[in-house]
Amino acid sequence: MEVPAEAELTTPELVILELEAADKSDAAAQLAARLYEQGRVSDLAGFLAQVESRESQLATGLPGG
Repeated sequence: MEVPAEAELTTPELVILELEAADKSDAAAQLAARLYEQGRVSDLAGFLAQVESRESQLATGLPGG
Protein backbone atom coordinates (compact mmCIF):
# COMPACT_ATOMS: atom_id res chain seq x y z
CA MET A 1 0.00 0.00 0.00
CA GLU A 2 1.45 3.35 -1.02
CA VAL A 3 1.62 6.10 1.61
CA PRO A 4 0.61 9.61 0.47
CA ALA A 5 3.60 11.99 0.33
CA GLU A 6 2.07 14.30 2.94
CA ALA A 7 1.92 11.38 5.40
CA GLU A 8 5.59 10.43 5.04
CA LEU A 9 7.94 11.54 7.78
CA THR A 10 10.55 12.63 5.26
CA THR A 11 10.82 12.86 1.49
CA PRO A 12 13.73 13.50 -0.88
CA GLU A 13 12.60 17.13 -1.16
CA LEU A 14 13.25 17.64 2.57
CA VAL A 15 16.83 16.39 2.45
CA ILE A 16 19.77 18.76 2.01
CA LEU A 17 22.79 16.74 0.93
CA GLU A 18 26.16 18.12 2.00
CA LEU A 19 24.61 20.95 4.00
CA GLU A 20 27.03 23.81 4.58
CA ALA A 21 26.26 25.91 7.64
CA ALA A 22 28.16 28.47 9.70
CA ASP A 23 26.91 26.92 12.96
CA LYS A 24 24.10 24.79 14.37
CA SER A 25 21.66 27.72 14.31
CA ASP A 26 22.35 28.23 10.61
CA ALA A 27 21.88 24.51 9.96
CA ALA A 28 18.57 24.52 11.85
CA ALA A 29 17.44 27.60 9.93
CA GLN A 30 18.24 26.01 6.57
CA LEU A 31 16.42 22.80 7.47
CA ALA A 32 13.46 24.72 8.88
CA ALA A 33 13.26 26.82 5.71
CA ARG A 34 13.08 23.62 3.67
CA LEU A 35 10.25 22.34 5.91
CA TYR A 36 8.45 25.66 5.45
CA GLU A 37 8.92 25.64 1.67
CA GLN A 38 7.45 22.14 1.51
CA GLY A 39 4.43 23.12 3.60
CA ARG A 40 5.46 21.09 6.67
CA VAL A 41 5.79 24.19 8.90
CA SER A 42 3.33 27.08 8.79
CA ASP A 43 5.05 29.47 11.23
CA LEU A 44 8.74 29.54 10.40
CA ALA A 45 9.74 32.06 13.07
CA GLY A 46 7.76 30.24 15.77
CA PHE A 47 9.18 26.88 14.72
CA LEU A 48 12.75 28.21 14.86
CA ALA A 49 12.08 29.71 18.29
CA GLN A 50 10.93 26.29 19.53
CA VAL A 51 13.98 24.58 17.99
CA GLU A 52 16.32 27.07 19.68
CA SER A 53 14.47 26.62 22.98
CA ARG A 54 14.80 22.84 22.75
CA GLU A 55 18.49 23.02 21.81
CA SER A 56 19.20 25.31 24.77
CA GLN A 57 17.81 22.63 27.11
CA LEU A 58 19.69 19.68 25.62
CA ALA A 59 21.52 19.43 22.32
CA THR A 60 20.02 16.87 19.97
CA GLY A 61 23.07 16.59 17.71
CA LEU A 62 25.60 13.82 17.80
CA PRO A 63 29.03 14.46 19.35
CA GLY A 64 31.64 15.24 16.71
CA GLY A 65 29.05 15.53 13.95
